[in-house]
Amino acid sequence: MTRTRYLYIESMTWSLFSALVYLLFDHFQPMILLNGGQGWDGTQYFGMFEYFRHGIFTNYLQSSPLFPFNQRPLGPFLASFLSAHFSFSPIRSFKTLHIFSISATSGLLYFIFVKHIGFDRFVSSLALIWLLFNALAYTRLAAFYPFLIDSLAMLALALLLYLVVSNQYIFLPLLTIFSCMIKEQFLAFLIAILAYELFKVISGRTTERKRLLIVSISVLIDISINYYIRHYVIIAPGSSFYTMLSLGYQRFKHPLSFVRYVVSYFMAFGAFGLSLLYYFKRTWNQILQLDSYRLVGLFSLEFMAFGLLAGSDMDRILWSGFPFLMTMMLLATRGLNRRYILALFLFTVPLMHLNAAIPQPSHAWPNNDSDGLYSWMMEYADPGKVAMWGIYMCITWTLIGQLRFLNKPTLLNECESASTGANAIDAVTRLF
Repeated sequence: MTRTRYLYIESMTWSLFSALVYLLFDHFQPMILLNGGQGWDGTQYFGMFEYFRHGIFTNYLQSSPLFPFNQRPLGPFLASFLSAHFSFSPIRSFKTLHIFSISATSGLLYFIFVKHIGFDRFVSSLALIWLLFNALAYTRLAAFYPFLIDSLAMLALALLLYLVVSNQYIFLPLLTIFSCMIKEQFLAFLIAILAYELFKVISGRTTERKRLLIVSISVLIDISINYYIRHYVIIAPGSSFYTMLSLGYQRFKHPLSFVRYVVSYFMAFGAFGLSLLYYFKRTWNQILQLDSYRLVGLFSLEFMAFGLLAGSDMDRILWSGFPFLMTMMLLATRGLNRRYILALFLFTVPLMHLNAAIPQPSHAWPNNDSDGLYSWMMEYADPGKVAMWGIYMCITWTLIGQLRFLNKPTLLNECESASTGANAIDAVTRLF
């Protein structure tokens, strides 16, 4: 059996395992009760589902379409398609999308990590465990809050990551057609690619004219489709730029928001996130080696900005950037001893809240909550809880330095240090 075929089997195993994890959480995790089970954003996605299924936008709140949700019709449309052709209920239709998206994302990310970036299988597996069992994981959140499209959006980002690291830009326009209808954020990543390619031209570096043309076409496709949807399909006034300016003003108006943001980042990524900061220099040196790493770095910076400025749910927005941010975090840990990485990973397992189901919100809107759903979310929780998790974050930061005695060189470390990108997998697989 060839190495690539073995890797395909591993990736499909992760896809199957993630589907089983979702089904497990779906069995034990109670669904949100707020607004008839539609939650907050879910009222909009349910409304679009009804629009595509029955021709009328209606939801529990009897509200009209709102910006920016009106720019995200593909998830509800696919759910309505499943409902119409298989007689699925609305909840079952959305859950079907979740299980497909989660399983496809898991297998694809594992394949990307090992095949195209050359990460160690063991460390890649730890990253996948974090993806599936975190408190914010879509295996859990989608079971609790089914009327969401976040899992489908993460699949689109995983596909974009694959195109970038495998240099398969020829498929970017096709991916754009679908992804721009899942979430409007996709345009930001296309613009980042276009800006980078233009920078290469201006700075005199070699660039592929074909790639520049493909990216430019993709940007035009995204803008055109998004314009048509907003003005002719599901109409709702609004501006993403104004939203970011307004939220930015609120953040600066309340400096505690920045503390909450830092702790939200820790809650979303644990020791992986802190390792990226602690070993930033070694990560930066790797980013400079390949164009694909530089682009993923730009995507990660965009998500860091989104977490602060694009919405009130800081941790959920940061978590949705998992394909890009975790790639940077694994670059930070490349070449480090497995025992060292495992020790740090285990120390941040408590962040997963594995001993409890996601709780119901204590009331409709957050108010510095000390219990219930909002107490799990650092942008809304009681300042005392934020402070306690902040202290835990500082302890973890200290341990990253204090546990370095576990980071003794191994043959695997030397192989990874000597190889980067796709070449690394050749060195690693010799050990298995």
